[in-house]
Amino acid sequence: MSEFMNGFVGDVRWFSNRNVAPSYNGNVLRAVRSHLNYLINHDVVDSSFQKQDIGRIIEDLKQYQTRWDARVGGKFFMSLPNDFPIQEVKNFIEKTLPMPIQFDYSVHRSKNKDGQENLHVHVFLRPVNAETGYKLQWKKGDYSQLHKNYRDTLKQYGYDLVTHANKGEEPSIHVGQRYHYDSVAQEYLTVRKEIARVEKEQKNIQIQILEQQKKQAEELEKQKKQLLNAAWKEETANLTETEGKKIYAVLQKYLPVWESTEGKSIFGTAYEMIMGGVDFFTALHVLNILTKAEREQKTQEEIKETLQKAQRKAELKKIRELDPEIVLNKLGIEYQKQKDKIVFKAPYRTDTEPSCFIRKGANGEWQWIDFGTGQQGSLIDLLIACGYEYKDAVSYLRSLTPLATDEKGTPPSAATGSVTLRQSPFSSVANDLKEEKIAAVGVKASSVLTAKQFVEKTRGYTELPDWLLYIEADKDGKQYTGIGTQDVKGSVHLRFLGDASLKECCLGTSSYTHIKQGNTACYIVEGIWDAVALWNYGVKADDIIILNGVENVKQALQQLQQYKTVIVATDMDLAGEKAAQVITQSLKLNQKAWRLTMKSKDPDEAFRSGEKPILKPINIEKYKER
Repeated sequence: MSEFMNGFVGDVRWFSNRNVAPSYNGNVLRAVRSHLNYLINHDVVDSSFQKQDIGRIIEDLKQYQTRWDARVGGKFFMSLPNDFPIQEVKNFIEKTLPMPIQFDYSVHRSKNKDGQENLHVHVFLRPVNAETGYKLQWKKGDYSQLHKNYRDTLKQYGYDLVTHANKGEEPSIHVGQRYHYDSVAQEYLTVRKEIARVEKEQKNIQIQILEQQKKQAEELEKQKKQLLNAAWKEETANLTETEGKKIYAVLQKYLPVWESTEGKSIFGTAYEMIMGGVDFFTALHVLNILTKAEREQKTQEEIKETLQKAQRKAELKKIRELDPEIVLNKLGIEYQKQKDKIVFKAPYRTDTEPSCFIRKGANGEWQWIDFGTGQQGSLIDLLIACGYEYKDAVSYLRSLTPLATDEKGTPPSAATGSVTLRQSPFSSVANDLKEEKIAAVGVKASSVLTAKQFVEKTRGYTELPDWLLYIEADKDGKQYTGIGTQDVKGSVHLRFLGDASLKECCLGTSSYTHIKQGNTACYIVEGIWDAVALWNYGVKADDIIILNGVENVKQALQQLQQYKTVIVATDMDLAGEKAAQVITQSLKLNQKAWRLTMKSKDPDEAFRSGEKPILKPINIEKYKER
């Protein structure tokens, strides 16, 4: 029986929209076509299909797209002995598979880095059982059976699988062999585990020795200081009044010199005192005082520097956690949302297909990657790639940092009772075009008794949403207090409490407010009270967009295209119906749309009158034809 060195089966990978690379723009069949083209264009020895067959295979796979994330096919490869009969490859694959599956294959004969030939076969699987017709649900047992069948089939063809040769070199065990092949592989892994255990024990011993040496050094230093302190007390115990005055006079003379001379050595000062006729004991006393003064000064500087570093670090973390949609919208970059990532074309180079995406990392910060150039990093690095200097990029992102809330809508400083809004340019209440600054703080409106009582008395709402804020703002020495939200541009929309003649205002350039509650459906309303009404109707899981006036509807269209389902809840008057038509015409054909209808003017009036609105489906295609 011939020996076959280091043969293995690769992991099975499945094709679905869920794991398609951004360059394919979410089209899994394009990814399959690209893979099949690769199989027949690289070192091909034999293949079950030709280039003209790829179109037929793609058409056949369309039947398996029963839902968005359905599997349409799978792939894996396995190595074969270089003298394996090519005509037996198909039979070999059939015996290796753990169940009857329709497949195509391509045999390659390439060379490794050492110039040695490497015969292997790529297998493309259909996602169903060929006998039952049911979709494949591969589990660990099926993968293990695949590896076992591979080993057994090799033996049937006269090959004995060996994991490494005894050449005096450390063996190489493929990851796929570790749990499927025993004998030499398991023996090798056992030896490696024992070596790792011994190395870990030796490392722990070294750490213990270093810690012991450190403790001994600290103890010696402590004893030395105690001896010096005892000697110092003994020397100074019998100081006369004259000697004390002399020491004071020396201090008065030399301390100003030390304080005014930048970088002057303490030891140099003591040496000058001795050379100037001061006795050694007095000079030593002065030296001790000066050393203490420098040490305390250095400690204060270190504390200040540490605090500044911590502050800069916290600010950069907040910038890196900034919602990338705000940044992309501000930069005018078109994008698409795919599951947990945002995909877009690189704005700083020619990019025919979206090859950039942004996704949130395990540390909560957004990570940007350009698959076309290999560039990656934070949102700061994205702006640098767009041509910004580092300081300008940080400053720009800092200006976009909005009033943050956590996933539940709670302000980050709710524990302390307030959260600081960023300072931002805004238009005055009188629509003055001059840019000004505003300072404001906000807390959850539901935590402020006066706000709750006012809303319940004037509007009838007994429950306030988590995203509704009680805000105190200061502008040009005037104070504004009320409840409201902050829109995507950072402007503040207030509803005043009490009997003021001015009921509401916008501090800033008006835009829409985006309330994110983590769902793929979004309601769109005209005003704050309409959104509060939806909350009291029970809309607490879906996202909400508040237009803050129908004139802002076009600003929200791109954002609405990111949702699977859009519920239009604008007013039932003429302006509201026109806004609903604009929204519907902008939606994509694969989106679902609903219209919240009511006899009342808007959701706020409907809730306060006890009416229950009705959801009616919208035919997007008919709106597109208009």
